[in-house]
Amino acid sequence: MALKLGAKSVEHFFPGFPEWMNDYVRDASPDFDVVFSGTWSSNQHPRRNRYLKAIADEAAQGSRGFTCGFYINGQNENLPTNVSKYNLGPRFGVAMHQALHTGRIVIDGRGTLELKNPSLTPNIDLAEKQTANMRLFEATGTGSFLLTEYYENLQDYFQPGVEIETFKDENELIEKIYYYLDNPEKRKAIASRGQKRCLSEYSMGKRALEFNRIIQKNIKSKNITGPSHEKCNFSNKNTS
Repeated sequence: MALKLGAKSVEHFFPGFPEWMNDYVRDASPDFDVVFSGTWSSNQHPRRNRYLKAIADEAAQGSRGFTCGFYINGQNENLPTNVSKYNLGPRFGVAMHQALHTGRIVIDGRGTLELKNPSLTPNIDLAEKQTANMRLFEATGTGSFLLTEYYENLQDYFQPGVEIETFKDENELIEKIYYYLDNPEKRKAIASRGQKRCLSEYSMGKRALEFNRIIQKNIKSKNITGPSHEKCNFSNKNTS
């Protein structure tokens, strides 16, 4: 689609997890059974909003219930009553990673990614049945157990049921929340394997090398001259 819109070339790329972040989150304790950190918006996250509402309703009214900690930003004035009840406010940066680490289970579901064109009906679904949500790496990188919405390409990043867990609808979501709360050893084992995979394959250092490869390939293909690219130096140190 980018090519159709005029881009001269495209590359598949996704960001990586900053390994140093674990120095800041390791002391965060799992105070809640279920946590989510992200945006609530009616136009971009309708499906994810339904999942969060189902979780909040079950936590508030279910026969067993569980504890929730939502760290929501966006259209907070439109939150349903039970979702608002568990909302602790937005977190960003290091605080967001610490917030994810306060949960025994981290919930993930991506937003809607569409191309809107008045001359086209309906809108074009750019993501279709795929995901590369950054929360996949933010949660697994810190060693949290990730329960994420199922997409066909998830197995390209993590092995479902082994390194992460998935759900396809609200009923399965609630069932798996209870299952993994009742089976902490299985939950912790999956979280540990997910973290190992993330740090070994999707660290910021590894992704920086891939980004550099893309740059060098395009420099060579266009025969660009200038300062020597041999002097490029990537560092994982947090300088912000």
